[in-house]
Amino acid sequence: MNLTLKFADRKSRKRELTGERLAARIAGMIGRLMAFMCVAGTAFAAVVIEPVPVTGKIEWIYSYAEGKKLARETGKPMFVVFRCER
Repeated sequence: MNLTLKFADRKSRKRELTGERLAARIAGMIGRLMAFMCVAGTAFAAVVIEPVPVTGKIEWIYSYAEGKKLARETGKPMFVVFRCER
C-alpha cells in the first residue's frame, strides 16, 4: 500500500510526504495527541479524595507538611505511603 500526502506549504509550493517520512509524521501527530489527552484527562480527573481514618495502634498523619513538621520536632524519620484510592 503506497500512501502519499500532498499539501501546500507556506510558499505555495507543493510538497509530498511518502513512505517513512509520512509514517513518521503521522506517528508524531498521534504521539502529541495522546500526550495532550493524558494531560487533559488528568487535569479534569483531579479529584481530592479525603483520607479514610484507619483504626489501630498507629496514629497516622495524613498531611505531608504536618508529618514533616512532626518528624523534625521529634527527630524521627518519616514513613511515607503512597496510596491509590481509585
